[in-house]
Amino acid sequence: MVIIGFQKKHTVLMTGLGKVTTETGKYVSVGDPIGQMDAAKKGYLYLEMRQDGTTIKPEILGAE
Repeated sequence: MVIIGFQKKHTVLMTGLGKVTTETGKYVSVGDPIGQMDAAKKGYLYLEMRQDGTTIKPEILGAE
């Protein structure tokens, strides 16, 4: 599981990566690789965005 925090109140949670290529506590920037999917297992990536600890509904992610 990878959890990325940003803007002090948002987090993105990801599970299903075959390999995590970053480390706990490491800062990452846009475009930095954080992991790889396992092509042999044809896995699924679960992605969840949270604001202040509450899950954000996917349909509002594109809203301005």
